[in-house]
Amino acid sequence: MGRRNYLFSGSHDAARRAAALYSLMRTCAQHRVPPLPYLTDVLTKLPAASTAAELDALLPHRWSSPVH
Repeated sequence: MGRRNYLFSGSHDAARRAAALYSLMRTCAQHRVPPLPYLTDVLTKLPAASTAAELDALLPHRWSSPVH
């Protein structure tokens, strides 16, 4: 991914958000975290996370898959 890929993002803010999402997905891949279950779990827990420790636990390198 590079500058040319962000050319059609629509705005600088949209390009920044896309870059953050790409970075998050690449971090998941590096830590062998499946992206869809990760995002599903994290997006449901994120509103209740209020401390730095709770937010830190949601990062890909610290995340553990919920048991279903």
